[in-house]
Amino acid sequence: MQIRHQETFEALVGNWSPFEIGALDTAPALPVETPVRKGTMPPHRIEKVLRSETGYYIAIGKLPDPSEALPDVTDTLFLAEFVRQAIETIARTMLGMVAEDVFVLKAVDVKRSDSIAGPVNETRTEAVIVLPEKGVRWRADGSAYAVDGPVYCYLGAQSGALFGGTVAFLKPGDYAALRGVGGSFGFPKGHTEPLFPSCVGKMRQADVLIGQVRRHRDGLSARIVPQNPQAYFDRALDHYPGMMMAEAARQLAVYSTCLDRDVLPGQVRVTLIRMGFSSFAELATPPFLHATVKRTRQGGQTIIVEVRQSRNVRARFEIATTFVTNHGGLK
Repeated sequence: MQIRHQETFEALVGNWSPFEIGALDTAPALPVETPVRKGTMPPHRIEKVLRSETGYYIAIGKLPDPSEALPDVTDTLFLAEFVRQAIETIARTMLGMVAEDVFVLKAVDVKRSDSIAGPVNETRTEAVIVLPEKGVRWRADGSAYAVDGPVYCYLGAQSGALFGGTVAFLKPGDYAALRGVGGSFGFPKGHTEPLFPSCVGKMRQADVLIGQVRRHRDGLSARIVPQNPQAYFDRALDHYPGMMMAEAARQLAVYSTCLDRDVLPGQVRVTLIRMGFSSFAELATPPFLHATVKRTRQGGQTIIVEVRQSRNVRARFEIATTFVTNHGGLK
């Protein structure tokens, strides 16, 4: 699905604050005894999940402190990964998803709230994820197989982001049928020399996921760095993880914005990211990223990034960016 941007958080949950949401829960909090993802960036911080009798699943967690995360984790993709963790945690603790089931992203939109002007974890440490029960799709055996619809993210008492799309929880046999004849489980192969970290607003070389950028008449291109960061390869995989490709696309979008607007990476803000996955990116060869810029009538820009491999488009990302001016305002 695509997010209708005129929708607001209040349209679904009224003016609830996280504390008011908690007051409506009648079921006891269920502790997450075994984190679904270990060693992620950000660290897995989902502390508890609840179900309200009003028809919502709720996950509550902690964002990293600024001293832990800044300036590496500050924008919309960070919220997308946090919401992804929350959905998978809810699915594995309350929706019947078992350890062998596979969590698959199909299409995802994330729109950051206009009320969040600075880095998302600058002063806000508690996040509340609200998943409407009506968006859960069920099998005949009572277990869930997908979430299709909006998911709402609050930071403190403020609307943080609107998350929409389709994620699936596949049984091993269903995943094998979907996967077909693919690569073997392991890690990415090949070599790509990464950009210098400051070019994409990173501090550590290990966090850079794109190689040298080439300019073309119709945009920019770069290869994904074929490494296996624990943030994404925290389980056995036979393809490039969707969120790793999304982060690589975000880095190329930041680079493009800096080049086009003559700003520094630390000034760039991602306000919307739309992800679509059409097939699996194999581990045998580093995929190419190709970025083009689409102007908006309001003076903004959206960077379209395609992930290409073996002449096929594996994924497509639309990333809207803005930037902080030298006077402190958004442009």
